[in-house]
Amino acid sequence: MTTRWHPDTCECVLEYDNIINDQVINPKVIKKCSAHTSHSNDKVFDIVSNENRRKNFTLWEAQQIDPAIKIDDYHWRFDNERVLHIDFKNPITPTRKISLQGRLNTRFGMNKTIVE
Repeated sequence: MTTRWHPDTCECVLEYDNIINDQVINPKVIKKCSAHTSHSNDKVFDIVSNENRRKNFTLWEAQQIDPAIKIDDYHWRFDNERVLHIDFKNPITPTRKISLQGRLNTRFGMNKTIVE
């Protein structure tokens, strides 16, 4: 059975048959968004998946630092360079913000995710 995926991180439309042991079986690009048109079809699925994981992991990591953070508090956006910018409806303390930024830099590299 084929799954059609409309990620919330961009306007791409992707399909795949299954995921087994973290391996996507038969990925297909149905539509590329403007952010991903310069990438070849064989790379788009991985790029979009990684952006989606980064967005989701960032919320999880923030909740490890401050368990009071809820999904509705979490605001995110990707800029034109696909850097993830995040902030929170109820701002976290400067100390927690520095801690979160450090963890995200370690996980994803410098300037991939910015805590605002």
